[in-house]
Amino acid sequence: MRSIFSNIIYKIIIIFLGVFTFWTISIFWFFNNFSFISIFLFVLLGFTNFWIIFIEFNFKIISVCIKNKKFEIKNFIGLGNLRKINIDEQFYYKLSIIGIGNKPYEYLNVYNENIVILTINEYYHKNYKDLKNEISKYVKYNGVEKITFDKEIKRLINK
Repeated sequence: MRSIFSNIIYKIIIIFLGVFTFWTISIFWFFNNFSFISIFLFVLLGFTNFWIIFIEFNFKIISVCIKNKKFEIKNFIGLGNLRKINIDEQFYYKLSIIGIGNKPYEYLNVYNENIVILTINEYYHKNYKDLKNEISKYVKYNGVEKITFDKEIKRLINK
């Protein structure tokens, strides 16, 4: 079973390109006037770019294929390197709910020895329910977890 991206991916790419463009422009503006606004814009847009690239594109907007008791994972919207991971009996998954706007979305994290190896969610994956059912055939359920900003940063560092 292969993951299918939802239409929100295109909006995220457009937002990223817009933020990246403004960030590039702010670099030139930053070096011409050192005002508080220019520094604030430079840092804010830089952090936004960092978050979209290294958190969203790298960990959440990933292409997943499940076949022959293996995960085939490509990060960066399916354009990254292919990682093949044999599904082991030690693997487990946890669910979490994140509210985006007025709608709650379910996230599924697959762990191996407390390290997240795979994240899929309703927000980015159109066939999330099918992927979840396929994963639950091979990986045991281990409860619900609360996702915090600290966990996201630790995950970025540990990857």
